[in-house]
Amino acid sequence: PPVLASGTINGVTYVVQEYITGNYPGWRWFAEHVPTLAAFIKRYHSDQPLASLLAANTPTSYPEHIALDLASLENQCISLHSEELHAPTIVSAFEKLKAWSKQLQTVPLVPVHPDPNTKNILLTNDSLLMVDWDDIQLSDPMRDAGLLLWWYVAQQQWHEFFEAYGLIMDNKLIERIYWWAARTSFAIALWHVEHKYDCRGFLVDFLAAVNRESNPHAVFH
Repeated sequence: PPVLASGTINGVTYVVQEYITGNYPGWRWFAEHVPTLAAFIKRYHSDQPLASLLAANTPTSYPEHIALDLASLENQCISLHSEELHAPTIVSAFEKLKAWSKQLQTVPLVPVHPDPNTKNILLTNDSLLMVDWDDIQLSDPMRDAGLLLWWYVAQQQWHEFFEAYGLIMDNKLIERIYWWAARTSFAIALWHVEHKYDCRGFLVDFLAAVNRESNPHAVFH
């Protein structure tokens, strides 16, 4: 939404945006509007002024970005006392995720929304708006595009998305989709453990993505 005002009051930064009403799009809307979804994501991925603003706090290389992210997740996991997280199957899968990271295709980092779930997207008429940009950063474009596809769009429609986005859907691209799906499912599981919630569903998702399988909780199955 458009920014109406911004500033600082008593040391606290504020931003005032236009109030927007809308609905949360479901997977059926995504399935029926795949090119619209692709164009929407491509718009902020290719925003160069935004990328320049974010560049100051971002590692300069793709491998460094991935390595720092994995190190942070591993330290967070070690600090948590959870039988589920430290089960041999999960430990082995995380080691697989780390080894897999070294084989990922290196791509330019772009502005991404790290939490692209349907509750952060509003549908107003036929337009999409994304909210909750607190954690915006430069990363792999599949960090959010790939997650939306893995969570909400059947794989037979992925080619339609990438045709509209302007990318060739090859094996290297698909590998990155599954890697980011696994990485994010694991990160969400860690968040659940920290907040005393049940993490098991996201660990199931993590294992599925590590094994290059479709989302076991996807409603379109």
